[in-house]
Amino acid sequence: EIWYSIGKLRYQKGLRDDAIRAFEQIQGSLDQTLLNESQLLLANMLMAKKEYEQASAVLEKLPGGSADAIFAEYNLGIALFRGGREIEGAEYLAEVGRINASEPELLALKDKANLALGYALLGQEETNKARAFFQKVRLKGPYSNKALLGFGWSHAMKKDYEAALASWLELRSRKKTDSAVYESMLAVGYALEQLKAFPQAM
Repeated sequence: EIWYSIGKLRYQKGLRDDAIRAFEQIQGSLDQTLLNESQLLLANMLMAKKEYEQASAVLEKLPGGSADAIFAEYNLGIALFRGGREIEGAEYLAEVGRINASEPELLALKDKANLALGYALLGQEETNKARAFFQKVRLKGPYSNKALLGFGWSHAMKKDYEAALASWLELRSRKKTDSAVYESMLAVGYALEQLKAFPQAM
């Protein structure tokens, strides 16, 4: 428990290597909740250091059937994806994106998983598949703005600028404290330019 406390304190201070060493000192029995949290934090730090294989190994050992396990599954998907194992990573993210949940924290994680898959597929120019994942993100949630932005780009990449405008104009009307809203303001101008609506684009 002392090593757990030391590790968490070092994690909060951004001392990654020191925190990793502390968490690695945990031995014997430890409350399962604390143990799960220590392993999640350890994996986060390994991912921050781009040590994705080690992060995956840590996360794969976490027990299933809990909220911690769902977070671990999401992190594992991201770690595998960044580590070059895209197919395996996508499977984990898709699984998180399908969970039945009512808790706000898990609903947000579900949205985040679908958003991550959407942008990953967009980067591979799989626009139709990407659009399907963007559509799974709630319209009223912490990731709705980024989903609307990506949804618009999935149309724009197919040169369907009118469909892209529908998402971006909705996004442009939202709070301008979000970077996705700012990008939509530029994207609307770009789409109008492509439609040869030059005065409106300007």
